[in-house]
Amino acid sequence: MRPLDLFSAIFLLLSRAEEYAPFEADRHGRYPAKHSVLFQKGWLHLPVVDIWVENLRKSLNERFGMNIPKPVFSFQPTYDIDIAWSYLHKGFRRTAGGLLRDLKGRNFPEMAARIRTLSGKTRDPYDAYGWLRSLHAQHALKPVYFVLAAQQPGPFDKNISPTHPAMRTLAQDFALEGTVGIHPSYTNSEFPEKTVQEKSWLEGAVGKEISHSRQHFIRLRFPENYRQLLAAGIAHDWSMGYPDALGFRAGTSHSFLWYDLEKEESTDLRIHPFCFMDTTARDYLGLSAEEAFEELENFRKILSETGGKMTTVVHNFSLGTARDWPGWRDGYGRFVGDVV
Repeated sequence: MRPLDLFSAIFLLLSRAEEYAPFEADRHGRYPAKHSVLFQKGWLHLPVVDIWVENLRKSLNERFGMNIPKPVFSFQPTYDIDIAWSYLHKGFRRTAGGLLRDLKGRNFPEMAARIRTLSGKTRDPYDAYGWLRSLHAQHALKPVYFVLAAQQPGPFDKNISPTHPAMRTLAQDFALEGTVGIHPSYTNSEFPEKTVQEKSWLEGAVGKEISHSRQHFIRLRFPENYRQLLAAGIAHDWSMGYPDALGFRAGTSHSFLWYDLEKEESTDLRIHPFCFMDTTARDYLGLSAEEAFEELENFRKILSETGGKMTTVVHNFSLGTARDWPGWRDGYGRFVGDVV
């Protein structure tokens, strides 16, 4: 067996060279995890780059008496705000349509929940914001929130209008607590000018420059999307993970600067990988809340050994009181308490 060319292997993974080659995309035009070399070798769940670098660090210290410090493990919670509220602030037409669907489908529990929320008798099931603020304050965490600000709702952009006063207030609250980034709308790839428009709205809402982004539905294609983000003034992207598999898309948990392989030039766009997303665990892998947090705990153990950075993606709707996400709020609260 030929010895591993360490630096070439690291460059191959970080540059995402395999994603520049032709491939069979999924229904959303994305690169499926199954095509990746890490998935095929059974290594996707491992931060192989971090492991290789840690082994190199140890070897240099032992053989040459060097004193290269080991990175310190850290946890970074991030949140995608795709649908800020389940029932509230939808306007008369969408609210009436929802009630009619409940009635026609004889979904009376859903109708009752909708009416109780609209009448102010109970909190919206997707509203986990106060609970999250308390959780972050308790553990001294600085979250990153990505707000979907599509100007027109669609099948994959179900947010309320970004100009709605409630939406502006919510974005401002996020900015007071942590970092706010854009969550470019679904058709951003086909209409890149939308990134600039949505970024401008969000900057106006929070009164701060926006420099962070994560692709909605993780619709990430190389090199087009990253060039679009750079052109829009984005300096940090948080899309480096798979929507259909847990693990490390680029083989690392640490941030790194994107290298435009086609142009053969380095850029100023910093990539922040994530290893876990709630919708991936539940919708793609069919995991229960308990099983999902067991997987997350396994990632924590691995990253603690290598001094990695564990970045998670969670949606507000999985942490509220929605009936289709049982156990997620409690499981997430316990996990955060244990990991910090």
